[in-house]
Amino acid sequence: MNGKMTRDASIEVYRCCLMFGICLLHAIGFSGHYHPWFTNMLVACVDGFVFISGYFGIRFSWKRFFRIWGIALACSVIVTVFYDGFLGAGVPSGLAFVKAVHARLFCHWFLNCYAVLMLLCPMLNYVTEKADCDQIRQIGIPFCVLAFVNKIIIK
Repeated sequence: MNGKMTRDASIEVYRCCLMFGICLLHAIGFSGHYHPWFTNMLVACVDGFVFISGYFGIRFSWKRFFRIWGIALACSVIVTVFYDGFLGAGVPSGLAFVKAVHARLFCHWFLNCYAVLMLLCPMLNYVTEKADCDQIRQIGIPFCVLAFVNKIIIK
């Protein structure tokens, strides 16, 4: 092994299947052919992908943190130019362009959640490595309340 980490092919295939499920979920959800029973089954792909990514892949670095936001910013600019330019009334200019890019950049819940997960990753890794079961429960329950109960209250 020479100290190198090797990837588990079965986990990578599973991750690719989950990504396919997420793409299928979006294709069905945004195509106008919405079928709740089918999309409800595919929602589990999102949770599975985040779990697999968090368990095997998330390592915090500022470079990675800003790279993901840089890619999102570039995509927001491209979508604003092409979507508004070709399908809309034309590319907005000045402040309207900045507002359109800002709206597209920050409206995606997954990107925001992933960024928060990246920021919390060092702490979560430390807790899971050093804490005992009672300490993990004391720390984990408030996070679960924040993640799940907060969503129920806000809706």
